[in-house]
Amino acid sequence: MTREIGIRTEVSKQWADLTAKLDEMADRGQQTPCQSDPEPYFSDASSERREACQACTWCPARGACAAFAVANAEQAGVWAGTDRQLTSKAKAGQEGGRC
Repeated sequence: MTREIGIRTEVSKQWADLTAKLDEMADRGQQTPCQSDPEPYFSDASSERREACQACTWCPARGACAAFAVANAEQAGVWAGTDRQLTSKAKAGQEGGRC
């Protein structure tokens, strides 16, 4: 499965943990906020990304999502309540970080 979508070997454990959590939720008929409405998580509008960050607060997959985002060095979108676009800017010395 990881080869089909281009997941690097170094992050395959984090990806497996995340997908296992998502599968567990699906078995209970649940979806994460980003599965229910993915658009705000990669929106160009910072206000929509802030709303996406807030929606992550209750998500049962948040821990696995954060571990994957960090391991995969995600630089775009909202992952586990963190706007990775802002985080990337912060690392470059610009304003940014958590939503």
